[in-house]
Amino acid sequence: MVIGLVAAHGAALAVVIFTPTLSIHLKALLALLILVGLADALRTHVLRLGRVAVRSALHLGAGEWELQLGDGTGASARLARSVVLPALVVMRFSLGRGRRRSLVIPRDALPRDAHRRLRVLLLAQAGTKTGDQSERGE
Repeated sequence: MVIGLVAAHGAALAVVIFTPTLSIHLKALLALLILVGLADALRTHVLRLGRVAVRSALHLGAGEWELQLGDGTGASARLARSVVLPALVVMRFSLGRGRRRSLVIPRDALPRDAHRRLRVLLLAQAGTKTGDQSERGE
């Protein structure tokens, strides 16, 4: 996951740096914004630091989840969308009033059987709803 984040942000930096029509000031500003975005993504989704980072998610059943956030508070949430891949699960939660949080779970973040059970649960939930909310990658 870290490699993917760095590669994507690195590609964006390369585009900015090697675009000849941009002024040096604009290039510097865009490069700074890309690096700040990378730092924020690493802090929130990889290190799970910061007050809005999802530290854990507990499935309560019937589409309800309890999230533990980085600031120590709990939040009730509904799963809005998920991407389920053999090596990666991305869960997008809706907390109400337009607030959303994401949780990225690479395969090595959980025991192998727990990661498999989570993927099966998410795919089963998506299959029982109208309008498939999960994307399945194979």
